[in-house]
Amino acid sequence: NQFGTITDLSVNNNGDVYIVDASNNRIILWKRFADVGVEIISLEGTPRGIFVDDEKNIYLSMADYYVKKFTFSNNTYDEGLIVAGGNGQGSALNQLDNAYDIFVDSSQNIYIEDHNNHRIVKWPLNATEGLIVAGGNGQGSALNQLNGGGGFDLDSSGNIYISDWENKRVVKWEPGANEGIVVLELTGNNRSIDIDIDIYGNIFLVHYYHHYVSKFSFLNGEYISSSNVLGVCEPGTVCQDSGGNSQSQLYFPRSVFVDNKNNVFVADQGNYRIQKLHLAPEITIAAGSTTGTVTFTGIEDDLNDEDDETIIITPSESINTTNTFTDSKTVTLLNNSITVTRKDDPFIGLSKGSVSWG
Repeated sequence: NQFGTITDLSVNNNGDVYIVDASNNRIILWKRFADVGVEIISLEGTPRGIFVDDEKNIYLSMADYYVKKFTFSNNTYDEGLIVAGGNGQGSALNQLDNAYDIFVDSSQNIYIEDHNNHRIVKWPLNATEGLIVAGGNGQGSALNQLNGGGGFDLDSSGNIYISDWENKRVVKWEPGANEGIVVLELTGNNRSIDIDIDIYGNIFLVHYYHHYVSKFSFLNGEYISSSNVLGVCEPGTVCQDSGGNSQSQLYFPRSVFVDNKNNVFVADQGNYRIQKLHLAPEITIAAGSTTGTVTFTGIEDDLNDEDDETIIITPSESINTTNTFTDSKTVTLLNNSITVTRKDDPFIGLSKGSVSWG
């Protein structure tokens, strides 16, 4: 039930968390609702980044300049196979130099943040060398360069979003591009060490030295605003001293993962824990009880020219229970009014268990 230095995490569709416990050279699986984790892989080298595919196979970037795949079969993992690098430290296309973040697409192409080479490389299935897909033109701030890149993520179109650490920006590299596009510029001394993209295109950034995670909302083709989802720092301010160990605080957060229900998981490295923020609310009905509640909280709106707005409540998953309905229910927020109208009872038919709403 304890960790050393956490460097990365991944979350499966069941809400189980895979944790890179780097200083203990192991991978921990912490199942949803569990009180303790289980060591599923013990390593001789030091792991850094992790990716878990839909078959529960685990890809790890290692400090010894390679990526290893551990295949899941018969409820256990094999000894692992090197699938990228493994030819010593260097800048040749068959080498890596301090690999960190990794991503594996549906075709089993492996994308790797090759940190000291200031590039993202793609290793196709069974390849003997990688292809440069971002950076690779030396260390710098030009649009075809990276400078000590942080984490990265891919969207459904294959665009690569990179947290360009020393350049204090987020750049987007489209498939086949020769240079990136700056989509976010961070202010002051604010840098981001990791990034994740949710299903709506919103960007989540980890501000390691400022102890918070921010969200930049994607609307009408651009990123329009930022807000803190964890940590108490205000965007754009100096927050080195705002870290802590309360539930609302982080202390040197290292990695972020947004799951398929849009819940946010953060590797809170300095507090040796994983924090989870429910952006998709859940209703939990405790054993022995037959009732669960959900609360909607709003603020007064000064605009008087908006239309009525509707909250759509959709049952997406039930655990240890059966729903008697599957249709969405609606709650209407009336313009310039404090009245909330419930069109239907969305909770008829629930019994003991837990229900997620998306």
